[in-house]
Amino acid sequence: MPSLSEAFYTGITGRSSIVGNPDLEPEKSLNIDAGLKIHHKNIFLGAYLFQYSIRDMIEKFPLSDTAYTYENIERGRIRGLELEFQFQPTKKLEIFGNGFYYRGISTASGITSMMFPAPSCSWERNTGSAASGVKWTGWHRRPSPTRGRRKPAFPPTR
Repeated sequence: MPSLSEAFYTGITGRSSIVGNPDLEPEKSLNIDAGLKIHHKNIFLGAYLFQYSIRDMIEKFPLSDTAYTYENIERGRIRGLELEFQFQPTKKLEIFGNGFYYRGISTASGITSMMFPAPSCSWERNTGSAASGVKWTGWHRRPSPTRGRRKPAFPPTR
């Protein structure tokens, strides 16, 4: 089902204005997930893959330079990879982190979705009394599906 905000909210958001679409169809999907976790003494590693194949995928489209709405696109696919680790070399020192990469596309047009975050990874250390860390967010250049156009790049299903 579309979220309440996708279907009915019309107003200002933190980035732009949005116009809800009460005519949205529910998304239908086939999801495949696989993961591997390894624990050995003081080390933990995890890797997870997934793919979602979606019909009537809900995508955000520009109405103008400052306003957006939602429409169903014909078909979409989301693929992703998530990684995590934890290492405890001593009783007082723990190092851990995670990262992800997601990509969503219209399988009819091949255009990349703008709704997914750039790749990211982070790591932290914890000494029991203090914690510190670093976060990196990648620069994932996505082609603009609407550059120079005022109409949706994905053909809506209606």
